Amino acid sequence: MRKKNVLSLLLAVVLAFSLPPPARGAGDPWLNISTESDGSQSVSLNGLSGACWGVQVTLTLNQTADAFAFDEAFYGPGVYCKAAQGAGQITVYIVSKSALGESGTLRLGSLPGSCAVTGASNLKVLDLVNPEGAAYPSPVLSQQGQTGSQPGNPNLPAVPSQPGGQNPPSGSGQPSDSTLRYRVDTPSGLENGSVTSSALWAQAGDTVVLTVLPAAGWTLERLVLTDSSGREVSWTDLGLGQYRFTMPRSDLSVQAAFRALDSGDSGDSGTPQTPPLPFLDVPSHMWYYDAISYAYQMGLMNGMKDGLFEPDGTTTRAQIVTILHRLEGEPLSTVPSAFSDAPASQWYIGAVDWASETGIVDGYGDGRFGPDDPITREQMALILYRYARWKGFDVSAIGDLRSFADLDSLSPWAVEAMEWANGSSLITGKAAGILDPQGQATRAEAATILMRFREGFAV
Repeated sequence: MRKKNVLSLLLAVVLAFSLPPPARGAGDPWLNISTESDGSQSVSLNGLSGACWGVQVTLTLNQTADAFAFDEAFYGPGVYCKAAQGAGQITVYIVSKSALGESGTLRLGSLPGSCAVTGASNLKVLDLVNPEGAAYPSPVLSQQGQTGSQPGNPNLPAVPSQPGGQNPPSGSGQPSDSTLRYRVDTPSGLENGSVTSSALWAQAGDTVVLTVLPAAGWTLERLVLTDSSGREVSWTDLGLGQYRFTMPRSDLSVQAAFRALDSGDSGDSGTPQTPPLPFLDVPSHMWYYDAISYAYQMGLMNGMKDGLFEPDGTTTRAQIVTILHRLEGEPLSTVPSAFSDAPASQWYIGAVDWASETGIVDGYGDGRFGPDDPITREQMALILYRYARWKGFDVSAIGDLRSFADLDSLSPWAVEAMEWANGSSLITGKAAGILDPQGQATRAEAATILMRFREGFAV
């Protein structure tokens, strides 16, 4: 009896140590920490569902880090990256105008070898599958390195390629459906293109994303997914060469073929999909999403700090004239600054000097421009009115402002400009029938007005 109890205890210990770590959620990305040859700690985000445009994660460290060295890929144009220090923590922000981590893995950067990552939290990922930014408050953290792990599955040991679902060792017993992983068999050696998968192994019900990259001059002609019984598995076109499907309860085979582009063929069988905005505070259901997307894609407005756009933040007078200056190709001014509060060393001086020379702005009349002052709705109307008139646009539109309850708050010098802005549908009323001319134009409102202006006057 005693011998049987000892054997049972030993078996229990063996099982406890052989069980895999707690499984992550199906399709969740996970963080991998590995040691580089120089001793530094490399931080990577694995298991991405294809290309992403934004990442935020907080790393808990055993000591305060001197710095976080971002991967060199993030130091190009159109990419914003920042590491915010805290007591025993560092929060990493990355946003980009172009797709990142299209292979399913994104190396964020590295920490000094003296630092050890002991935890991770507040992971947010912005990608095609999650255009509003998916949150993973407690992401899985793997410190096993890449060797011996299946991509996208940090809990799995290397499994030989063979038919049928595979199961990580669990000591004994039959594998359950909740632990079986099935293989995603992508074609190799394709002519005129390639197909890659966000996961090589996946559980039934997992979301998997394929990335199809045709060679130059070619386009995708056929994409067929079949399970082990030969039944076709449906997929969803996400745009930008990305195709999403749900993993069946069997291995899956991917077949693809490409054809040469005809003359005038764009190579896109559907409507092109605009990449999601790389701002975690601009969800797609908000009224200002299209306007901010337009202003961002056109290069009129960029993000602020920490990967945010701050739609409810204020827009300054200097920012508005800088946007108009960009529209004109940033011409040089031949007249020195006319404002005492706009020194030549400031980033906006070229735009302010140009706007002053062209008569688009004339300041407050006391020698000041107020570059950092939040712009009001009536000030913005006047600046756009003068800019449109300087461009030679038709400014004859006149809106009837008499229906607005707060018309008395409109400054006399802004009446003509506001009538034009209202008649041109650039500035409309707010709730309760007010015009709010003295109200500060938020960044979301500024983006909306600029979009209407560019579309209405084909700037």
